[in-house]
Amino acid sequence: MISHGHNDHTGGLLEALRSCGRRIPVILHPDALLLKLKTVPALRAIGAPHRWEQVEEVGCLLATREPLALVVGVQTSGEVPAHDIIRGAGGIPDPAGRTRGAGRPAGGYVAVHLPT
Repeated sequence: MISHGHNDHTGGLLEALRSCGRRIPVILHPDALLLKLKTVPALRAIGAPHRWEQVEEVGCLLATREPLALVVGVQTSGEVPAHDIIRGAGGIPDPAGRTRGAGRPAGGYVAVHLPT
């Protein structure tokens, strides 16, 4: 599962899929492999270094904005729209409870919900 399309989450995707030796499912947001740019401090690409077609050759892509059941009792959240979460302003806590980011929108993320 790819939570979002930044290069630190997608950079090794092709190699990981190739190493499996067969096409395995990859759950991702429909926009995860689109071009993403960062403008501060300078313009640079921060999105996936692969095109959709390249990944589809070695993996079975399942793109969805909707929640998806993985196994009984475990599901993805579906898309978390940017207007619902602003990192650093109420933000997304990391596992240690710290809020990450500095007021940046966090749309297009997908989380996995585990039973408590």
